[in-house]
Amino acid sequence: MPEPGLAADSRKAGEDIRVALCGLVTSFLTALILWFVEERFGFALYTWMFWSIIPVGALLSGFAGASGYCAGSVCFGHRPTRLLLLNIVVASLATFFLINYLSYITLQVEGKRVSDYMPFWSYLDIAIRSTTMVFRYGVVVEAVKFGSTEELGSFGYVVSLLQILGFTAGGFSYYAYLVSQPYCEKCSRYLSRKGKQVRYTGDGGGLQAATARVFEFLKSDAIASAIQQYKEFGTPQHQKENHLRSVVEVRYCKKCSKHWVKFFVEKKSGDNWKEISELTVAGFTQQVVNI
Repeated sequence: MPEPGLAADSRKAGEDIRVALCGLVTSFLTALILWFVEERFGFALYTWMFWSIIPVGALLSGFAGASGYCAGSVCFGHRPTRLLLLNIVVASLATFFLINYLSYITLQVEGKRVSDYMPFWSYLDIAIRSTTMVFRYGVVVEAVKFGSTEELGSFGYVVSLLQILGFTAGGFSYYAYLVSQPYCEKCSRYLSRKGKQVRYTGDGGGLQAATARVFEFLKSDAIASAIQQYKEFGTPQHQKENHLRSVVEVRYCKKCSKHWVKFFVEKKSGDNWKEISELTVAGFTQQVVNI
């Protein structure tokens, strides 16, 4: 009989492979679609940048390419390991090079394939050095061109590096999202959402006192009392003067029914709400929690 530790490592490795295959499929399909759109319509989404330095197109392309890792992790109930993170980063990088490789093997000059006369890396060097930048304003579809550069030469490598970083960041974001989600280690499943309630207030002192009492109840696993205390403070409707809100979120494992409760406080910041880390607590409970 295999040792428990070896069996667990073997199982995780097998799950990594299944999820990696899902990610590799979407990475390949993303590269194929991006290449086709560029060849057919002359629009290279992955080269689209804000202010000439933020690789938004590459970031979105990285999102799309790595979407298979996210879908596979959720489908197979597997939390990504660091080995899978390495796979995600490598696949994101490979997507960038695959797009260029597809252009390389299909490009013809006077009816002759370029790939018959030069290696891929020479082609890529020429393509990068001959990069030009077009400046536009407005939304993507109706953007108006107002200027462009000549060939960038060696600086084209800087632009390509930004694009590669965009692809990588897009892939890494999925990993960061997945490892941050509550997860049942026993059943190897991501938790399902069960309920969420929000209470608004403008009384900072009162909210701090109520939060302290909620924390005490949660520490002693008195979940029902904590939720009751939470419901007694603030209002469910947001008013203009309410710059604070407390939130209770409940998730559970569909297999073993273990529940997970998170209580946190957020402060209004512009049009968004920013979580206050020191007023956040979360954890599992064997109790059935309804909200």
